[in-house]
Amino acid sequence: MTSPRLSIGLVGYGRFGKLLAGHLARHVPVSVFDTKREQRAVTSEKISRSSLREAAACPVVILAVPVSALRPLLLQIAPMLINNALVIDVCAVKAAPAEWMNAFLPPNVFLLGSHPLFGPKGGTSLRGQSIVLCPLRLPAQLMRRISALLRRRGLRVITMTPRAHDRAMAQSLLITQYVGRYLRVAGVKRSNLTTPTFNQLCNIIEVAKSDSCQMFDDLLKFNPYTDRVMKKLERAHRDFLSSTFRRKRARHNGVVGTPR
Repeated sequence: MTSPRLSIGLVGYGRFGKLLAGHLARHVPVSVFDTKREQRAVTSEKISRSSLREAAACPVVILAVPVSALRPLLLQIAPMLINNALVIDVCAVKAAPAEWMNAFLPPNVFLLGSHPLFGPKGGTSLRGQSIVLCPLRLPAQLMRRISALLRRRGLRVITMTPRAHDRAMAQSLLITQYVGRYLRVAGVKRSNLTTPTFNQLCNIIEVAKSDSCQMFDDLLKFNPYTDRVMKKLERAHRDFLSSTFRRKRARHNGVVGTPR
């Protein structure tokens, strides 16, 4: 990881890919491949446009694509990878990508699942941000070196299994996205007359709005723990509305809290 010849191939140059490339290019050359025209906006001397084959032939290959695009991509790059390459994905779901990477990529490459718990709106500094690492096919010594490198950059490194990650994300990321998108559909907006707590709620709406629908859809489709959480949310919403209207009717009928 410290070789002067080290270069990184980055497949995917969307909003998060650009953020990642900007940080990586401060230390090593980055070869970027993306199927969209956004790739033409590459301007840094250490960030260069490349073909998929060129990006996949780097010693480190980072796959910054949606979960739904990962499986076909793995099949495509498998014969292009060099011996002892390190392949890293950054998907918000980990169990399914881990299964695909182990199944479709050759045995002579190292595999690491990751999920940076921050995005383009997190600011320009990595200090204080968190990243989840899920070692798949990786020597313990290399895992320690990668973790130490990330910590030196100011990141908080969390190591866990892909399934443990997905269970946690079904409780945190899914609920954040659900609440933000639900309130946006309901038309909730900032106003001049508000409270600090309401502003925090509006922040959640803006976070969900800034994340792609593709990410939310992939979370629902590929995280095996989201169905249970969605059913709990649906049941809780239904029970809460029923209880609220029941209390409202009771007050209206003078049963509860009638002023004297």
